[in-house]
Amino acid sequence: NVTQVNGKLTIKPVEIEVKAADASKPYDGTALTENDYSITKGTFVGDEGFASVTVVGSQTVVGSSDNEITDYELKENTKAQNYDITPRKGTLTVTALEGDDRLAVTVTAKSLEVIYNGSEQKVEGYDVSGLLKGHTLSGLSASASGTDADEYASVLTGEVKIVDETGVDVTAQYNVTQVNGKLTIKPVEIEVKAADASK
Repeated sequence: NVTQVNGKLTIKPVEIEVKAADASKPYDGTALTENDYSITKGTFVGDEGFASVTVVGSQTVVGSSDNEITDYELKENTKAQNYDITPRKGTLTVTALEGDDRLAVTVTAKSLEVIYNGSEQKVEGYDVSGLLKGHTLSGLSASASGTDADEYASVLTGEVKIVDETGVDVTAQYNVTQVNGKLTIKPVEIEVKAADASK
């Protein structure tokens, strides 16, 4: 009594893990991106493989975020059924600046030189240099006023706050130098001349 039992050939797909690249940099106000990737597990057979891999991620402020594979295409000679593909995330990291590595910015109170005119004269405001594009500085004020010929200090007061174009506080990434200004009221030059005479 013969019993026949059929068998089978099972060809299992190759397990492939593909990982978006990690990347890091010190803060510089620009977006960190990295579109590279690597195969961290398994190997494509022969010249089979990816035609393209799309990696999406961006990190601008201090901190970390995912760098993620959002799509991929296989070569024409590569059948999806032959591969079990698992995408893995990478990490984008922007590190804080410290000490002398922080970005240098200078705030200079405005100065003004005028001639005495008998009325109160005034200078106010300040100039800023060294900010990254799109960044704004606030929180300070400076002014000086006077009437008589003299020098009047315009002293910067307040607490500096710097934000990027999205409104995120990035003050900690800057080394701020404050320079006071002055109002100079110069005396009026008067020439008095004794009269000439003859006889």
